[in-house]
Amino acid sequence: MKKKTVILIFGLGMDLLASPLLSQAAGEQPGGCDRNCLQDIALQVLTSMKQHKSESLPLARNYRLTENGTPVSPVMSTLWRSVTDFKTPGTGQYVIDPGTGQIFVIAEVSEGDSPSVFYGRLKVKNRLLTELELYISRSRGESGQLFAPHELENLPKAWSYTVPANHKANRAQLTHVAYSIFDKSYGNPIGSASCELVEMGGRVIEDPDALKVITQADAPDLSHRVTKGGVSVPCTMSDRPEDKNVRVVVDEQQGVSASFGIINGVVFPSFITPGLESTFVPGDSSAGWTHLPKDIHDPNGTPRQSLHTHGSLPYVPVLTSMPATMQTVEVVKYYGGKIEGVQRYMHMQPAGSGSVWTMDAAKK
Repeated sequence: MKKKTVILIFGLGMDLLASPLLSQAAGEQPGGCDRNCLQDIALQVLTSMKQHKSESLPLARNYRLTENGTPVSPVMSTLWRSVTDFKTPGTGQYVIDPGTGQIFVIAEVSEGDSPSVFYGRLKVKNRLLTELELYISRSRGESGQLFAPHELENLPKAWSYTVPANHKANRAQLTHVAYSIFDKSYGNPIGSASCELVEMGGRVIEDPDALKVITQADAPDLSHRVTKGGVSVPCTMSDRPEDKNVRVVVDEQQGVSASFGIINGVVFPSFITPGLESTFVPGDSSAGWTHLPKDIHDPNGTPRQSLHTHGSLPYVPVLTSMPATMQTVEVVKYYGGKIEGVQRYMHMQPAGSGSVWTMDAAKK
């Protein structure tokens, strides 16, 4: 069987925080599981998938697991049947929080002959897994638009930068930034001029004219972001989607946080570049997309039509705009009072869908 490259992302031990103030001291280690312990458990999960041995998982007597939002046991899961190999995660691929028994890790795995992105959340207590929330996106459509697992090993420099002690943010500051990503009531996080946005492993590069229309509320100066293929997209915007039930992981040592949220939006037809014929846009920031030039939404009868071929058809088929929901993780590198890097990982959900993990939190 041919090999397939996949990105695997876990959020181990994410507590469903009702408030940013609800967190243990950073030095505490629930069940005696420190940073190394959490990393070992993450690798143990990856290894169990590679070997197709779900029985080797360190599961608690009672645990919960979802795969792409559906409750399932590991022995019935697709992942323990399909994953065949993985690469040990490197720099910029961990967010570790021993104080709350959490770890978020990104890894490249093999599953067949085409790239995929997998991410999830697990909870560790007394060195056992009590919660596993897993997702896998196997195409651009499932991740919204950008999809570049092969670029994961070349993250922007901010992710390999060791933050000096005098520039490090404390836990309260990192938690505040983590919640602000999905909640405007926390204020607008400040992004540095050099901050780069990464989606599904790759840097986000956009057509400069289209980006100015899309981000009209911020009217950014993009002259310093010119790069091959367009301009790199800013890391932060005031016109961003919200989720008041966001969940977070905080890593004080590395100055990194991960925020988990669910946002509603629209899948638009999009012909900005060949090979990308649809894109997910959050409902809160879709106004700019509706004002894009008509040929970006429908290339028929324009010079763009020749760039998009569909066999012998005399026209380019155009997807009708439809509502959708996106499960989203935003990983932020924050130091010196500014966001210096953002990694975003997503999985498309049916319109209006929620999360059993959020519903469970509401019951507590």
